[in-house]
Amino acid sequence: MARSRTRGEREVQEAPPQNDAYTGLLVVSLLATLAGLVFVAMDYSDYSAKAPKPTPPASISQPIENQPAAGGAAAAPQ
Repeated sequence: MARSRTRGEREVQEAPPQNDAYTGLLVVSLLATLAGLVFVAMDYSDYSAKAPKPTPPASISQPIENQPAAGGAAAAPQ
């Protein structure tokens, strides 16, 4: 008796995946990420292990004469 075919016995031939524009964009983004990591590593290596010396607070200077009061315009000359 002849053997009958069923749906499960069919042999499906699949095409190999092809590279397209999205694969190229993926490669470009990978290279940009790696370049960014190199720049971050270079920037991080510039920092030293110890904390910098604290700077003294800036001195407050005296107000300059004939300067208008804060929040308002100068009075009109008379």
